[in-house]
Amino acid sequence: DKMVDCAPEFMERLKSDYLRLDRPSFASCYRRAERWCNAKGLHVMPNRTSRRRLNEQVPRVTQVFAREGYIGLARCFPPQTRDRTGMVALEGVNADCHKFDVFVLWPGEIKPSRAQIVVFQDLYSGKSLSWRVDHNPNKVAVMAAFGDMIEDYGIPEHCLFDNGMEFANKWPTGGSKTRFRNKILDDDPLGILTLLGIKIHWATPAHGQAKPIERAFRDFADDIAKDPRFSGAYVGNKPDAKPENYGNRAIPIEEFIAVVGEGIVEHNARLGRKSDTAKGRSFDQTFADSYANAPVRKATAEQRRLWLMGQEVLTLHKTHGRLTMHENKYWSDWMNEYAGQKVVGRFDAEDLHAGVHIYALDGSFLGFGACEEKVG
Repeated sequence: DKMVDCAPEFMERLKSDYLRLDRPSFASCYRRAERWCNAKGLHVMPNRTSRRRLNEQVPRVTQVFAREGYIGLARCFPPQTRDRTGMVALEGVNADCHKFDVFVLWPGEIKPSRAQIVVFQDLYSGKSLSWRVDHNPNKVAVMAAFGDMIEDYGIPEHCLFDNGMEFANKWPTGGSKTRFRNKILDDDPLGILTLLGIKIHWATPAHGQAKPIERAFRDFADDIAKDPRFSGAYVGNKPDAKPENYGNRAIPIEEFIAVVGEGIVEHNARLGRKSDTAKGRSFDQTFADSYANAPVRKATAEQRRLWLMGQEVLTLHKTHGRLTMHENKYWSDWMNEYAGQKVVGRFDAEDLHAGVHIYALDGSFLGFGACEEKVG
């Protein structure tokens, strides 16, 4: 190989073609460089010799980075090992959505579909703390599961979210400086997690290793989605992996939710977990032992209102301060002091006539507005 020489232009052209994110094959790059050099009367090397020469001149890690970018470069180094032994229960949680590979049937619908689950998981123990099932990922399901977690256990200090819109919208995470979806405006209302003082972290997009909950979802895909009670409704985890009995039946959503609930209870209670924190215990036991001595914040009645209600940014009437929302009129005598201002209205989405709780954009509570004209 060392005795073989070639025109410098040949190797430069070969390297510039091969070291691209399009990841062309070496053979195609060699043929293009060979044709170009032959047309100019320049000397080339044989294919295998050229490949060895390129490997000598360009380190493997550099080749991977040039052809696969930062994701490929990260694979050249050992993955980071998470050490959770210094944490306590509910110090941090992570949340994500998972689509079950099971056909379900919702009330009033004829066509079956696959249901989505949103889960909040404790980072220290691995216990699934709360969950909700819905048609698709959405902020209502996220906030319902979030509220369940706080009602049952308390307020975490940190929350690791997927970067999907169901998490990155302004209802839960508005005002977070590290939220990378939608514009951050001066008159944005503070999101519920921001108001509760929870530090928000975002997982790297398209990087499942950054979300510990993905490990639990792999278990759900096997233990729950393939439960015998779902036989005939399981659809496979990809289009070319459909079972022979694909589409035979769909599970009524009430039955589906019941089986999912049983599966998550079993998942949390299973002994023999091998994590550094569990050491053979179940997720339930690991969480309970730490939670008993953990400094956990509990939500006040005022804070509970934040996740139990919908919210909208509204503008009070410029002279008398009355609020119009969905054609309903809301007013109390204190509202004329804030005439013309933008506010956040929080309300029961199922009972708009029950009135609206009104907050300033910074999250401070201003007062209650009674529904004077019940139209919408």
